Amino acid sequence: MHHSLADGIASILFFNDICDEPKLSGYPNIMPKFSFLQDIAIKAAMPFYLIFLTFKLLFIMKVERNGFKTDAVVGKL
Repeated sequence: MHHSLADGIASILFFNDICDEPKLSGYPNIMPKFSFLQDIAIKAAMPFYLIFLTFKLLFIMKVERNGFKTDAVVGKL
């Protein structure tokens, strides 16, 4: 989904740039705007989220193995 969204935005920007008179209003607004209280809440929660992610990575998640990341392939890399 991220690639589809980015490709769509890139197409809009490209076609806007090749116009004779590009307008800034033609550019999509992709930056989220947070209120002051939302910004404070995000910054206050970030240390707890990082602790949770560290715990998850070290103790909960298993080592990733798939068809492309076998022991033989990893050994050759």
